Amino acid sequence: MADQTPTLKMPYIMPSQAQKHVTHNQALEILDAVVQLSVLSKAAAAPPGDPDEGDRYIVGAAPTGAWSGQAGRIAVARPGGWAIIPPRAGWIAWIADEEALALFDGTDWVDAVAAGLNPVALVGVNATADAGNRISVASAASLFSHEGGDHRLKINKADAGDTASVLFQSGFSGRAEFGLAGEDDFSVKVSPDGSAWTQALAVDAASGLAVVAGDPVEDLGVATRRYAMSRQGDTMTGALQLHGTAHTPQAGPAGTIMHVSNQGDATRVLFDNYNSGAGGPNFTFRKARGTAAAPSALQSGDQVFNIAAFGYGATQHNAVSLGGIVARATEAWTDTARGLDMAFSVCVNGTASAVPHLRLTGLNVRFGDGTGSPIALQMNGANTIVSAERHLMLRAYAVAGLPSAAPEGQVIYVSDGSSNRRMAVSDGTNWRFPDGAVVS
Repeated sequence: MADQTPTLKMPYIMPSQAQKHVTHNQALEILDAVVQLSVLSKAAAAPPGDPDEGDRYIVGAAPTGAWSGQAGRIAVARPGGWAIIPPRAGWIAWIADEEALALFDGTDWVDAVAAGLNPVALVGVNATADAGNRISVASAASLFSHEGGDHRLKINKADAGDTASVLFQSGFSGRAEFGLAGEDDFSVKVSPDGSAWTQALAVDAASGLAVVAGDPVEDLGVATRRYAMSRQGDTMTGALQLHGTAHTPQAGPAGTIMHVSNQGDATRVLFDNYNSGAGGPNFTFRKARGTAAAPSALQSGDQVFNIAAFGYGATQHNAVSLGGIVARATEAWTDTARGLDMAFSVCVNGTASAVPHLRLTGLNVRFGDGTGSPIALQMNGANTIVSAERHLMLRAYAVAGLPSAAPEGQVIYVSDGSSNRRMAVSDGTNWRFPDGAVVS
């Protein structure tokens, strides 16, 4: 008959044995040492000088003194000295000074987690986990913190048609969900009862475009990577891009912070205004030198605003404006002196540069700017009033085709008639030459 148990090697009480209590107590001491095994350390090589009874250690490498030759074994402080217990493969010990679990693999004590203690099938924290909820937590809050840097919570699904989402419930009935719900597009869904669901927001995985449920009539404040939508009282920062869903617009010129684009239909920006006063919609431009924090006065020649025309040629949009309206300062501005003129420019056929055709100044109205080809003032595109050489032009009539003389004060050129007198003035009833004779 064996005199020890096969697993913990505790001594049996043998038949006809004297002092049976000694053997029984030895077995209890082994149980006391190895059941719920927790040691103070597994690195110490020398026994501590004044241990408390029951202190346990896993003897470290190259031990000395009373532990000599006992590396890897369990040393337990007893009144008469150290009891040494050899571990068996599969034993697990809590290492207090490392705050870690160690596993004896039959040869060495190794990290229990790395050896396969993790994963566990179910984890319940103040709650019961099950096959559908392998981690279950009952708590007022759950904290996931960093370890000196980033922290990322990951939810992974197997296939595109599966779901990876976060579900919010009330009384274990779904009310809101966000994530990849049966597709790879990101969505936000809500439900009043856990069975009927409405998709409130969907973000296309390829384009990043967001689609909002329903037909909202007010600013939603939805922001994408490229812009932030301003609400009343807010400040907009970044670039604002609005375009139809049928296309992706080409990039705008440098400095573009608002880009409106449409495909298939006309692009329109509409300003409506309703009030009880005389004011109406305004499109306002402001210009200052310096910075927003420290603005400074305009200088002569500074552009205050520019409404420019751009179009696509054979290979690209024009790089500079080919027509439009420009307002510029005509002097260095002060609070009481703010001279400004306005020029209207167009592009002549066969060219690719804008030419100012009309300039409004504080003193006069000018045609052209004196730098390009002469420009004539015409009525209805045919009747020249002022020639390109800046000569006044009168419309010509034959005597047989004179127009009505009313109202008086009109001036014409008579292409035929007596006495070779060609300019005529109306008196309200007749056309008369400068000497007063009626044209005939």
